Amino acid sequence: MSLDKEGAIRIIKAVDAGFQRQLALTAGLIRFQSTRGAELGVQDFVFQELRDGGDAMERFNIDKDAVARHPDDGRFSEDMLKPLSPWHSSSAAGGRTVTHPSGAR
Repeated sequence: MSLDKEGAIRIIKAVDAGFQRQLALTAGLIRFQSTRGAELGVQDFVFQELRDGGDAMERFNIDKDAVARHPDDGRFSEDMLKPLSPWHSSSAAGGRTVTHPSGAR
């Protein structure tokens, strides 16, 4: 599928319109420590940004015992117990959907 000139112009205008917001979001994001075991702050930031953008958000518990049994498991912290899970269901025809891990939408 090729992009016509009008479509390209609409995309450029949309990028321009959101550019300052994108810069601010990126600046906010890189201020968080996000190394293993210190993910909670950045997870909270991303969680709120995605929720504010209209995604349904939730946190779910990780089974520490299942992770410990995995041959490639690593260091585990309490911050890792509540990862975030964004999901969005599009009702528009031709839209894309990110499906909830449980299969619910």
